[in-house]
Amino acid sequence: ENEGGTFFKSGHITVEFPPSFEDQPMEKEWSWDQRPVNLTCIARSIPNATISWWYNDLEIGRDALDRNFQILGHGPRSDLVITPLEPKYYRRYQCKAENPHGVNFHDIVLEEAHEPSVLQQAILDKSTATTLQFRFVQPTDIG
Repeated sequence: ENEGGTFFKSGHITVEFPPSFEDQPMEKEWSWDQRPVNLTCIARSIPNATISWWYNDLEIGRDALDRNFQILGHGPRSDLVITPLEPKYYRRYQCKAENPHGVNFHDIVLEEAHEPSVLQQAILDKSTATTLQFRFVQPTDIG
């Protein structure tokens, strides 16, 4: 406000920032019997980050061409669908998110699930004329 009067102007401020993985839903995923599995990467940033997938310092879809990998989306969300036909697919994968303000990485491990070992013990807790109630001691290897 001055001698000329009062003036107001509305504005909009955009705060830009590098990618982060604060909304990242997973760090480990499991598959078995060659079942396809979906690894999801969500990067939060302004402007939106471009996402790429890596393993062993190779970019999937560029350096590592394999029909058992399928990438769906490149940001701010990206899904890597893996059909693990061989043990070599069970490994650490890296999601790389990049925008003009920086780069960030997030690791997701794909592990092979297998049958759990036998229950260690079944303990009879309660019995009535019509019901038996058991408590189980979990297996040493849960798969």
